[in-house]
Amino acid sequence: MALDVAMDALAGAGVFADLSDEQLRLLAFSSERRRYAAGDVVYHAGAVANGAYVLISGAIDIDHGDNRPITVDELHATVGELALVSARPRPATVTARTDAEFIYVPREGFMKLIEAYPELAGRMAARVRESLNRYLSALEGLRAKMKD
Repeated sequence: MALDVAMDALAGAGVFADLSDEQLRLLAFSSERRRYAAGDVVYHAGAVANGAYVLISGAIDIDHGDNRPITVDELHATVGELALVSARPRPATVTARTDAEFIYVPREGFMKLIEAYPELAGRMAARVRESLNRYLSALEGLRAKMKD
């Protein structure tokens, strides 16, 4: 994978907006490019999360179990960013709507970056809190459906 492609994708993703060029380079080095054909499942709801995905081409559907998937086609959209700090089960199934490419950021690489640059922890915590709130909202929706 070309390091510059990964760095550009990470720099464009909101969750990594506070990183310096050097920090982006380190994170890009630990990341990998992943390709999915239209219809391929990127991950299933309930699967243990080990990293986040940054969309670099194509479109995906995010289905929280309500059979009303949300289509995402925004360049550098980040999916599953909570997995950068927690091995919680995924709250949704993500499927490639079209052929799609991602930069996959493993938790291990992200945590090594935080260890090397502890000052990032506070800034990243705010971004993760936003993701956690979205995750909890999705779980509430699932719980309500299970009661019905």
